[in-house]
Amino acid sequence: MSIQNEGRARHPRQASPPRPTLMVGDLTQCQAALVRLQRQCADLLQGTAGPISWEDLVPRFRALRESLLSNNAPLPLSVAALEASSEACLRAGNFAEFLKAAQQLVHVCYPALAADEKVSTDLGQMHLSDSNSSSNGALGNGDMRHNLGAARRWPEFCGAFLLHFVCIPASPEGMDIAAVLRALPHSLQRCPQVSFALQAHAAATQHDCFRFLKLHSEGTWMQQAIMEPRLQQMRHRAISVFGSAYRNLSIRAALQLLCLPSIATEQLLALLKACSERGIASAQRALSAAQMADPAQLQMLVFRA
Repeated sequence: MSIQNEGRARHPRQASPPRPTLMVGDLTQCQAALVRLQRQCADLLQGTAGPISWEDLVPRFRALRESLLSNNAPLPLSVAALEASSEACLRAGNFAEFLKAAQQLVHVCYPALAADEKVSTDLGQMHLSDSNSSSNGALGNGDMRHNLGAARRWPEFCGAFLLHFVCIPASPEGMDIAAVLRALPHSLQRCPQVSFALQAHAAATQHDCFRFLKLHSEGTWMQQAIMEPRLQQMRHRAISVFGSAYRNLSIRAALQLLCLPSIATEQLLALLKACSERGIASAQRALSAAQMADPAQLQMLVFRA
């Protein structure tokens, strides 16, 4: 081995430092930036943000994360920024940036916080409801009921992190979900949020579209946001199943099975059209019959004459 290669072997390549254009500033400036971003998140949730969109916040949160890392920020500040960043990225539909923030939370920040605070609570016995996870989570909340302190959302993000690998990759069947699960702390492997992700994985790999849709309807906003990319695929599969299982099916029953609102008839017809364009014969027949019927009188989908 040459001296140059030997040196590379002893000193593995490290990640490049943050780009100067992404830097926010020192810790004081980072804290001020986080407050501004939290306020903008609240405005977006309330519909009072004006021209700002969730997509606009993604690069700003990325700059904040890079700056906090460069400044070796205190854990509580890093956690607050990463939690807010994760949620903003999800609402923007930017799953790559969500994964970066969630991975840092799950594998670095929360374990360090738990060690610092000497958390002794059995995380596997906890059930953090959607109210705990906070629908306005970018603002944070003061719930300390589980004695987890700043790491109280660890189970929630563990479940979301695992669910990402179930729903986002193009071929989740090829993902080693067991390896992702083993990387989580043992007690967290039994928490309800991780169990939810495993149920979604089972439904996806077994092509149980109705179970997947039901889980989506029962999930928190964060779980639903992560499952959204696979939702349409599962609904298309359900339409295909309808054609094999039913001769006729009422609109009301179809909407219920697809976990759509009772007034979403137009959305149902759009699903039929999408399936028809993919060459699903039963969907083509049902769509043709529906288009010939009076929209005001449409009560039934006819898959087979």
